[in-house]
Amino acid sequence: MGAGPHVGPRLGEALADQFADEGFHAGQQASAGALIEGGHDGYTSARILTAWFIAAAALIGFVRAERAAAAPLLDMSLFRSASFSAVMFVAGVSLLGFTGVAILSVLYYQRVQHLTALEVGWRLLALFGVYVVVAYATGRVIRRTGFRLPLTAGFLAGAAATAGLATLRPDTPYTHVWWLFVVFGAACGLVAAPSTAAALVSVSTERAGMATGAVNAFRQFGSVMGSSILGALLASRLQDRLPTSLQAHQVPRSQWPAIEHSVSTVRQAGQHPEMSLPPAVMPSRPASTSGWESSPWSSCAPPSPPSC
Repeated sequence: MGAGPHVGPRLGEALADQFADEGFHAGQQASAGALIEGGHDGYTSARILTAWFIAAAALIGFVRAERAAAAPLLDMSLFRSASFSAVMFVAGVSLLGFTGVAILSVLYYQRVQHLTALEVGWRLLALFGVYVVVAYATGRVIRRTGFRLPLTAGFLAGAAATAGLATLRPDTPYTHVWWLFVVFGAACGLVAAPSTAAALVSVSTERAGMATGAVNAFRQFGSVMGSSILGALLASRLQDRLPTSLQAHQVPRSQWPAIEHSVSTVRQAGQHPEMSLPPAVMPSRPASTSGWESSPWSSCAPPSPPSC
């Protein structure tokens, strides 16, 4: 009975935390949906503007709930610190690039070079395997070097690897690519642990758990945005260049509307557009690979440092 008076406040705090958490995820999902579908419906269409409104309302609700909470999940005052805000930005951008490059790599090998899932998997071990090893080793190294050196080296290496990946052609052999995956994986590994360490350094000891949770949340947000933004850009480029590709492969104009509608419909369903192209557009090399003609990353990579 003595605990009774405390049940109400604890229940209220739990409900407030649940509301804030749901608001953050709702804003994340709505913004991702707007980015993905905006390329098809137009970013000023009623449907997309509604999604943006929901995203903004949900995120504003999250911020207001956290500012009003006695024990918030994330103290908004932390963002007054330039170092803390910078670390959150690094956490988000790093996973945006890492997820984006991983997805584009899978699409490149499966849809352009027509490799099986197993063949794609062992090729990408150069990226993911090195990432795991370097991330583990960096967690130990930063005790002696601090976090600034690995972060700087990671972003520079990631930029160099991304520039190399931007030179790929549809028929580039794996022997010319594997070392770029190694460099990119190492770059991402160099960024992972130091970003968490930098977040912990930028807050007081009692807020260490909050800082770690914030880093993970921004990484998750960056990961979702990476797949959404880069996937939408790739799909938009495919649709924009589809008429030129159809003409180059001498597909009868009478078939163009059906093919374009097929691509558009698959994009609305959230699938990869190339899967909808009929055999007529896929001779020895698919017409859709023209979207990769300069490289799978050249029009879809984030505009400035990478990328890991």
